[in-house]
This record gives sequence, C-alpha cells and structure tokens, in this order.
Amino acid sequence: MLSVADVGTVLMLMPTGMEPLSVKIYNYLHYGSSELVAGFCYFQVLLCMAVMVLTGLFLSARRKGRRAGGGRQERRKTD
Repeated sequence: MLSVADVGTVLMLMPTGMEPLSVKIYNYLHYGSSELVAGFCYFQVLLCMAVMVLTGLFLSARRKGRRAGGGRQERRKTD
C-alpha cells in the first residue's frame, strides 16, 4: 500500500514504454487481481530487505577494514 500512495509521482516521472513496480501493483489492484498484487508486494518487500542486508554487510566489512589498519596511520615521534 505504501507504493500505491506515491503512484501519482511515479506516473508523472515514468519513462515511455516502462512500467515501474508500483504502477503495476496499482493496475492489478484496480482490476481486482489480488493474488498478483500479493505476489508483487511480497517481491517488493524481499527486494528491499535484500538491499538493506547487502548494504549492512558492505558497511560492516568497511568498518572492520578500518579497524584492521586500513585507515589513516599516525606517525610516532622518536626522541
């Protein structure tokens, strides 16, 4: 339902010949095909979760790399 709420903006910015997932969900919901709507919404949730997990893994690996000495090193003064 969150993707349907912003369907007006997507319709205005949609390139010719392409149909974003939110517009496809809206069209199937309008014509009463609830099984396909449920499938598309499930796919959209899984896609968003995959992006979040991959981003989290990338950021944690980057943070571990900095701790292991991949970052800036300080110079020590020898007296």
